[in-house]
Amino acid sequence: IKGDEVQFSALAFLSDGSPALDYTSQLAWSVNSSNGNTSNFDPTNPGLLRADQEGTIQIVAQLINPPSPEPDLNTIELEVLDLVLENILIIPNVSLISIPLNFEIQFTATGKYSQGVDKDVTDQVTWLSSFPIYLGLNSNTAVGISPGTSEVTASLGGITSSPYSITV
Repeated sequence: IKGDEVQFSALAFLSDGSPALDYTSQLAWSVNSSNGNTSNFDPTNPGLLRADQEGTIQIVAQLINPPSPEPDLNTIELEVLDLVLENILIIPNVSLISIPLNFEIQFTATGKYSQGVDKDVTDQVTWLSSFPIYLGLNSNTAVGISPGTSEVTASLGGITSSPYSITV
């Protein structure tokens, strides 16, 4: 999705059956685009792609110091989509509407995007407890603090989820 960062990795599987080797930092990562797409890799974090623009791109991973003869060049095509966030769905790890003091509930947030695309946005949303004196919230984990009712919501890009009500 346009605006996302995607971490790629490269593993070498050897014919002798030994464990795979991580070659991610030993590759030069680049993007080829015939449509002017400006997506690029972070020069300080090998394999981290910043999807800056919509369109098809070709990702190239090439050994920095290749042996002789040089191995085949690995490329993949990726379609960067410019999607619009339409809704956020929050889901607790337990289906309770009433919890005891000090009980924790962890939430996940799923972004519902245009074209029917769903994406985990748990770490990108802003979490809110309507009454933090009753229900404390640390990122996506709610904890019962004192008797009362509070609603948990998640917001991103001007879109707010439906509230999830919890009584402590």
